[in-house]
Amino acid sequence: MSEPIVSICCLTFNHESYIRECLEGFIMQKTNFNYEVLIHDDASTDNTANIIREYEAKYPDIIKPIYQTENQYSKGVGVTRVYQFPRALGKYIALCEGDDYWTDPLKLQKQVDFLEGNPKFSMSFHNAIILDEITKSEKLFCHLDQKKITSISDLIQKWYIPTASIVFRKSFLSIPDWYKNIINGDYALEFLLAEKGPIGYIYDIMSVYRITHKGISSLDQKKRLILLIELLVTINSHFNLEYNELFRRKIRKLKVNLIKVRLIYLIRKVQRIIKIS
Repeated sequence: MSEPIVSICCLTFNHESYIRECLEGFIMQKTNFNYEVLIHDDASTDNTANIIREYEAKYPDIIKPIYQTENQYSKGVGVTRVYQFPRALGKYIALCEGDDYWTDPLKLQKQVDFLEGNPKFSMSFHNAIILDEITKSEKLFCHLDQKKITSISDLIQKWYIPTASIVFRKSFLSIPDWYKNIINGDYALEFLLAEKGPIGYIYDIMSVYRITHKGISSLDQKKRLILLIELLVTINSHFNLEYNELFRRKIRKLKVNLIKVRLIYLIRKVQRIIKIS
């Protein structure tokens, strides 16, 4: 079997209810090139690993898993940076989390064709459906012009790229030292790629992003906002303050949101105290 053109990097942890649909989205891809699925199970405690083993046995040339015995994320290990990117053999790398899935069998072919035809572009992405697991409601992930070209300035102002839609050139991948200390790896990666070349958009809807609501609380929201602010400060420094005003404006908005979340958290805390007393 010849070398893969695309390496699909998939992270999973306790995705028993979703991982089969995710893997089917990989296997159904119709391409004129080979691809590999680099799946990393972070010591799941449910049946996720066993489901992956089923697919590994059936598609040994495609499915290439790592089964951890200890959870790496909880140790602060950047799994994609440490375990996934270094073993990727493809010219291109595609991303998809274990609880999301692809819906178009031509997804990889379309994105590779785009990048092959546009050598200055660092990455391509496409539209997706947001699926709320609780309400079963669906909506579009982004509303962009079909000819949209994403720049660094666009990324600062708004996050609108579904992780499961990302395909990028491995040769454009350059990981700075600060990357190992951040949590929002996918968002940071988009900035690093946009630094190397423009990001192209394919209007087609080709994946589903799940909202599972697991563990969501105002405390979690506060932590996420703080981490995002810290990330933007780091990236602003990475670009030597070239986009300083845009970053400052975005960070100010996030700080306002952080104040609102903190107020909600304090109000709920007071309500619990009153109820107990």
